[in-house]
Amino acid sequence: MNLWKTGKVVFASGTQFPAIQESSPEGAQHGRELLPAQVNNCFVFPGVGLGTLLSEAKVVDDAMLLAAAGAVAALVTDKNLDKECILPDVDQLGETTLFVASAVLQASPHPSGKRGRAEMTTEELKALMYVAADTA
Repeated sequence: MNLWKTGKVVFASGTQFPAIQESSPEGAQHGRELLPAQVNNCFVFPGVGLGTLLSEAKVVDDAMLLAAAGAVAALVTDKNLDKECILPDVDQLGETTLFVASAVLQASPHPSGKRGRAEMTTEELKALMYVAADTA
């Protein structure tokens, strides 16, 4: 965390950390608050699971995981980067799941040896997603 305070690290953790104040190499506070990203499986695994199930792939291979990571990265906006956040907003989890599932589906192995097992529209994928009931 100390390196980040001087602008020299990309940091994310599975555990939430409190915000820190940016400082110069000499230790002077610049007053800008930096918020460590909390990274966990919520950005990748729902879409990997959905895409894998729909593809009927026997294994999740490197190409599928790279497609999932690329899909998450593609959803990062300039607004995220302006806040020095390298992940999409958490309130985009539904959109992220759909985008990742589509990417995984396209990267999944086909029995013919080609990639791109099936194409589905976003609406078709959305119709297959599990949505928790509102219990409020």
